[in-house]
Amino acid sequence: KTKVLILEALKKTNPIQYMSFDISEKALMYSLNELKDISNNLKINLVQGDFLNDLDKLSISRNPRMYLFLGSTLGNFKNSIAIKFLSNLSSIMKKNDTLLIGVDKLKEKSIIKKAYNDKLGITAKFNKNILNVINKKFNLKFNLEYYKHETEFNENKNQIEMYLKVLATQKIIFPNNELTLHEGDRILTEISRKFTDNTIKKIFHNSSLDISATFSDNDNFFSLYLLKPSKVINC
Repeated sequence: KTKVLILEALKKTNPIQYMSFDISEKALMYSLNELKDISNNLKINLVQGDFLNDLDKLSISRNPRMYLFLGSTLGNFKNSIAIKFLSNLSSIMKKNDTLLIGVDKLKEKSIIKKAYNDKLGITAKFNKNILNVINKKFNLKFNLEYYKHETEFNENKNQIEMYLKVLATQKIIFPNNELTLHEGDRILTEISRKFTDNTIKKIFHNSSLDISATFSDNDNFFSLYLLKPSKVINC
């Protein structure tokens, strides 16, 4: 997807400097291999880090910079974390910098639940794969057959919540402890918030960001917001 955007951008202006920021070295190298040969007018920099805590790793640029946060990742954060992240980002933005960010909007509950309970079971496999990762990294023995993917829409918080429901009692042995999970227990694995216009505007305002433009699909299921910093220190 990044490649498509860069190819279109190169039609408008060049040269372009693209900075790929990711916590995964593997993802960064994949990005580099996909993009390195598409144009002589493209310069690529790789930055490995956690975007919640490592934004200071981004180099300063004299030229206008556009920050892209295009998925719906913001919806995985509680309000306080979302504001902290966006405030950190706005604090390093210069006067002519912009941020293009994707936000999943509030819609009918039935539509939301279908998205997280797809017929092919892709989301269920994604959810249960968390246990594979934990088993591999910490040498544990979660049995995936003992867990079922479940979702619940929390109307008070306007968020979908993903769980792994325990189907049979299982004891997990840690190096210095053990955990017994009983049939019927649920493990909360993810939240995905769905925003109203008022909610997201408050978050942007509290993060010192102003909306310059909004782009949405015809049903207003998803929106892209073009933002500028409202408080600029390093002009």
